[in-house]
Amino acid sequence: MSADGTAAVPVSPATLTRWAAASERACAECEQAEVLLLQTGGDGRVLEHVTRARETSWATYRALLDAGAVPTEGAGGVPAPAAGDPLRALALADTPATQHLLLALREAMTCAEAVDSERGNVLPEGIPLLPGESRGTGYAETLANIAERLRVEVEGPHRQAGRE
Repeated sequence: MSADGTAAVPVSPATLTRWAAASERACAECEQAEVLLLQTGGDGRVLEHVTRARETSWATYRALLDAGAVPTEGAGGVPAPAAGDPLRALALADTPATQHLLLALREAMTCAEAVDSERGNVLPEGIPLLPGESRGTGYAETLANIAERLRVEVEGPHRQAGRE
């Protein structure tokens, strides 16, 4: 038994590698879907779901590598998007302009929370929020979602306090 009370199940490195390859393919498919949604102006809600699916696939891929899977596309695993691709590597996304936009979105979210509060569009105080979420259920919620997407592009999925 492990420390959390669950039984350890032995899994062969070959099985881990097959699972990692499947996760890697899912990540690549999600990246293609994101690019198509961005290029065609697709529904932002769908883009958010696809982005979360890609991030989950990537986290699963990394966890499988940590558990002993062998990378299937060379040492780097899933390749980073090309420089001309809308989904740029973190180093290319973390620029002064994107940092400025992120700050402006956070400031706009604060203003939108006040508007949502005036209109009665807020969650009750007793409902806990995750970092980056807003009590506002109108404009503030929309801006919070946009700010979170940009934050992930700029800082990566695990850099926000409370989500490490």
